[in-house]
Amino acid sequence: MADDEALREALIELEQLRAREAAARRASDAVLHGLTAITEAGKPTAALRALLGSIRESLACAETVLLVRETTAHPTPNTVATPTPATAPPASAEPATVVRYATEPDVEGLPFPDHPVAAGRPGRLVDTEAVGWWDNAPEILRRHRAVLWVPIALPEGGAGAILCLDYGVARFSPADQALLARLAGLAAQALATLALSERNALLAGVIEGTTASVAIADARDPATPLIYVNPAFTALSGYAGEAVLGRNCRFLSDEAPDAPERTRLRECVAERGSGEFVLRNRRRDGATFWNRLSLYPILDDEGLPSVLVATQVDITTERAAEAARVQAEYALAQRAAAIDAAQDGIAITDPAGRFVYMNPAHLALFGFEDEAQVLGQPWQILYEPEQAEIVERIGMAELARTGTWRTEILARARDGTPVEQEASLTLLEGIGLICVTRDISARNRDERERARLRERLSAAQRQEAMAQLSAGIAHDFNNLLSVITTSAALMDAAEADAAALARIQAAAARASALVGRMLDLGGRKRERRSLDLRQAVSEAGELLRAGIPGRIALSIETGPAAAAAVSVEADPTDVAQVLLNLGINARDALGQRTGEIRIALDTAPAMLPQNPALGRIVAGVDYACLSVSDTGSGIDAEAQTRIFRPYFTTKGVAGTGLGLAVVAGIVEEIGGALTLESSPGAGSRFTVYWPLTSTPPCPALPYLAPLGAVEPDPPNTGREVFDLQGRLVLICDDQAEVGEGLAAILERAGAETAVCTAPEDALAAITEDPDAWSLLVTDYDMPGMTGAALTEAVRAVRPGLGVVLCTALPKAVRRPALFDALCAKPVTPDTLLGAVARAAEAAAKESPCES
Repeated sequence: MADDEALREALIELEQLRAREAAARRASDAVLHGLTAITEAGKPTAALRALLGSIRESLACAETVLLVRETTAHPTPNTVATPTPATAPPASAEPATVVRYATEPDVEGLPFPDHPVAAGRPGRLVDTEAVGWWDNAPEILRRHRAVLWVPIALPEGGAGAILCLDYGVARFSPADQALLARLAGLAAQALATLALSERNALLAGVIEGTTASVAIADARDPATPLIYVNPAFTALSGYAGEAVLGRNCRFLSDEAPDAPERTRLRECVAERGSGEFVLRNRRRDGATFWNRLSLYPILDDEGLPSVLVATQVDITTERAAEAARVQAEYALAQRAAAIDAAQDGIAITDPAGRFVYMNPAHLALFGFEDEAQVLGQPWQILYEPEQAEIVERIGMAELARTGTWRTEILARARDGTPVEQEASLTLLEGIGLICVTRDISARNRDERERARLRERLSAAQRQEAMAQLSAGIAHDFNNLLSVITTSAALMDAAEADAAALARIQAAAARASALVGRMLDLGGRKRERRSLDLRQAVSEAGELLRAGIPGRIALSIETGPAAAAAVSVEADPTDVAQVLLNLGINARDALGQRTGEIRIALDTAPAMLPQNPALGRIVAGVDYACLSVSDTGSGIDAEAQTRIFRPYFTTKGVAGTGLGLAVVAGIVEEIGGALTLESSPGAGSRFTVYWPLTSTPPCPALPYLAPLGAVEPDPPNTGREVFDLQGRLVLICDDQAEVGEGLAAILERAGAETAVCTAPEDALAAITEDPDAWSLLVTDYDMPGMTGAALTEAVRAVRPGLGVVLCTALPKAVRRPALFDALCAKPVTPDTLLGAVARAAEAAAKESPCES
């Protein structure tokens, strides 16, 4: 029994499989039959009817029809002369469902109930007598008892359906409904092809039958040859199609190649654009005529021009009469287009001050979407009351007097947003006001941003210049000081005057402190505090002296040494910048001539200026005046009005135009004033009036290293002197005097030394006999190779060799961890010996086997 049941189930599954295969084969055969019918029919209308016939055969039904819902009558080719059936509804604009196509021509054009179309989904009627709406079907179709339908999409966007009808009851199955749904896709494609064919035929008929000349050129070909001309073109030009196809239509022109209109047409064709042109052409028989040509491109699916279409009309007879009018209208249209397209806002009011016109730019500027929101409104709606009062009180008075008024004034947009505008008003008698306005908010922002960036650039350049000047002088100065201090340290008191020796060491210490202060000028951290202006001027003057050539005499007068301090609130660097910029400006004014620069500080000026060139004098405030005068070329009156502006310079490419601008900024910042006395050939005197303060000067602050700077190792004070007996030390410094001083100190401690001025020589010596050397003492900034590069090269040859860096700029050293010890120039014996001791100890730890 179990075997019989399994066999029965297998047979059932086999039967179902055969049924599905039969259904699939039936569907494939039906689709193939439909495609064959469409292909063999040829013309789109015949193809659609052939497809409906194929559907009727595939479903073995009596009738197949295509319903559409339309608002106007749509006669088919075979029903144009057929009288309207008696059952047809009266003509109206209301949508109605009709039989558009059918396998039986007599059915086409008949009205049909809306139900299958309105349903919007497939459906079946087992028996039409069971539903009431079937009674409204055409009489020729009511005798059918079974109906099957599926919806179909129409190319024009309307609703439609395909119906299969048969005389038998319950004639159609779900499989028939699925098959009809597949065939409906073919019908939709056939309908789209038919619609395209009809549209193309209509267009072709219109072009062939129109009295307007039509010529079409290939836009994809750079030569734009003609590919089609209609009969009207032949009638207009005298040229038949075979005579012009493949040629550019320029052969028709009777104007010079550089004629304006022909040039405009040529440019339009080159750009594949559109436009209208009036040209003088020549017919084939030689007669000339005026031609109005309209040109426009046709785009392909990718949005690129595929062809250029030109329509031409002979306007010879109307040319003379229309010339003046056309020209006037063209000019007027140009003006109107220009006003509408202008980026500046343009508005017109009537004599009562109510808006009668606003161009798009003016509407957009004030936040209006269209003119309807503003026309008829008074101009005061664009201003706050106080701004409107300014316009009425000042602007209207000026308009009444001169007819024009220009101003920059703050207006308000529709939403209350402020509008920075430049407005130009013109009063036209009998018309009203014409206002041209421009949004200057971006310009004002740009100007503010440029001013901010100029200040930042100026500050950066000041800082960079001061840093470079300070570092350069400090490096060389510290090397010289190192020679002095090492030489002084090596002198025995018995061999030299003790007081003189003490003065040498004290002077070197003060000079080293001054170098530290100089390096401070490179770091522009503003430090406003109470300071003694006399001391600040003296120190800055000494810095300036280093940059003044010997042919120029520099005098600095700050009053008696015992005089009381001159207290001002200032950043010490600002004092230095003012004095250095004015001093360098005086030096440059002297050029290559001999002359004099005089710096003078007057703590109690007898008279204060009433109209300073910069800043202002405040009553009740005491001032010190700092003057810098020279015997140079002087400054003319015109240049004096611009000399403090950023980037203005009288030095050509040799000047940046920033020095006096920096001075001006500092004078404004301290609340002081500045005067300038100068004339060509008579030299110049700049005087800065610095407000005094009653706060006593703060003590001088210690030298502060920049963030992250390298501090030199401390001296060897209080430590046991490291025994250098038997040690061979190589000293490398590009300044021979410095190297010799270092060698003398180390030799006193028992070391043997060798000195070289070129890092390449030092590397060669160690490479030749690596184990002979106990220690390397090197400078950092040297020609050809830095101390860091030398150390890396030496360590590659002799790993573990102790290295002491002895540099004039310890705070500029990069990768300080590369060295075993570091000491700053000027060098004292304790500092150097302490650094050598630490380097030797570090080397010993790294190489414990070294004796």
